[in-house]
Amino acid sequence: MRVWYNRNIEKACKYCKKQFISYISFKRKYCSKRCCDKDKIGKFCSLKTINKMSLATKRSWNNFQIREKRSKGISFSKQGFKHHLWKGGKIDDGNGYVIIYMPNHPFVNHNNHIREHRFIMEKYIGRYLHRWEIVHHINGTRNDNRIENLKLCANKSEHQKIHELAKKIIKE
Repeated sequence: MRVWYNRNIEKACKYCKKQFISYISFKRKYCSKRCCDKDKIGKFCSLKTINKMSLATKRSWNNFQIREKRSKGISFSKQGFKHHLWKGGKIDDGNGYVIIYMPNHPFVNHNNHIREHRFIMEKYIGRYLHRWEIVHHINGTRNDNRIENLKLCANKSEHQKIHELAKKIIKE
C-alpha cells in the first residue's frame, strides 16, 4: 500500500512564481512568509477590508508592517518624550535616588539615565564629575536634591569619614 500523504511535490509560489517543494497534504501557496505578507498588501490595503479580516490575518498583517519598518531602520515604538506615558524623564531607581533621562550625557547608564544629585552638582561646579567623586546628601534623604543639601566629596574615604563623624555625634 502506498503512502500518498507523505510525498513531496513541486509547487509554484502564488506571489513570486518561484518553485518550491512541499508535501501533497500541505496547502502551502507561498514559498515563504515574506511572499505571503507581500501578497496580502495588495488585498488588504484599505482600512475597510482590514477591519473585516480575521484576527490571525490581522496579526500577520501587523507583524509584516513591523518587519518592514525594522528592515528600513524605522523605530516602530515611540520612545522618550514622544511616548504616551512620558512623565518628564524623572524616575526612582529603587534605592531612593532620583534618576533623570539625559541621553547626551557622557556618563549615562544603559538606559540613558543619570542620577539627579550628580547632575545638579555638575551644573553647580560647572564641570562633569569624575567617577571617583561622590555627592553626599547632608540630611540623609536620597531624593532631596537641593544644592544646600548636597556636598561634594573627593573620594570614598572622605565620604566615609563624614558618615563616621555622624555616627559619633549620634552616640554622644
